[in-house]
Amino acid sequence: MRLSEIDRFWSKVAKRGVDDCWIWLSYTRNGYGRFWVIDHDVTAHRYSFELIHGKISNDMKVCHKCDVTWCVNPSHLFLGTQNDNVQDMHKKKRAPDTRGEKHRGAKLNNEKVIEIRKLTTLGNTSKELAVKYGVSRYTIYDVLSKKRWGHLL
Repeated sequence: MRLSEIDRFWSKVAKRGVDDCWIWLSYTRNGYGRFWVIDHDVTAHRYSFELIHGKISNDMKVCHKCDVTWCVNPSHLFLGTQNDNVQDMHKKKRAPDTRGEKHRGAKLNNEKVIEIRKLTTLGNTSKELAVKYGVSRYTIYDVLSKKRWGHLL
């Protein structure tokens, strides 16, 4: 006898107390549980949310209050836009710090930025500094205006 789709879903969940995270125990991708429905897979937390609240539009995200990506407890989930989800991440201080030399694409480091700012006070042009440090003049402008590397004084 085959399980219904809903029974199959809940068979893959470790439930504890009502207020605890309910952990998805099956297939995951990118840190999120995935559940196969007919001809495609969906995130397990989205499926759980829709079971309780009904179908939602594809442009909406199901976000975690608890920040546990494998949690499918509907009381831990809320609906929001991608922007809401990003703001929630920043509010909870879960956003990675990618400022300055921590950014994976950084060509400069803290020492060079401080040096660039000092050299401009000594008369070096943005063009000269761009050539010296192997970056564009726009990068130099951004360093000097503190649009980039503004966290350094």
